[in-house]
Amino acid sequence: MFQFLINSRCLLVFHLPFQRRFLSDFFPIFSMVFCYCGRVAIVRTSWTDTNPGRRFHCCPKQVSRCAFFAWLDPPMCARYAMIIHGLLRNINNGEG
Repeated sequence: MFQFLINSRCLLVFHLPFQRRFLSDFFPIFSMVFCYCGRVAIVRTSWTDTNPGRRFHCCPKQVSRCAFFAWLDPPMCARYAMIIHGLLRNINNGEG
C-alpha cells in the first residue's frame, strides 16, 4: 500500500508501514521529493565543516528563487564531522 504526504515543503510517496525522521529512512524507489517549483528535487552532498558528507535535496535549477532545501541524511555526530574534516584537510594539503 502506498500513501502520499503533502506538506508545505515537499510531496513524498512512500510504502506503508513506516516510521520516519529523515528522508533517508525511505527506500529511494518509493519516494520522490519535489521542490517548490514542482520539479523533482536533486540530491547533493554538503562539504561544509559542520556537515561534511551529509546529503540534501534541493531544486535542480542552478539559479532559482525556489530555495527548496531538505536534509536527506540525519545529523552527523561531532566526532565523525571532526574526523572527516581532518581527512579532507589532509587530502587537500597533499598529505593524504
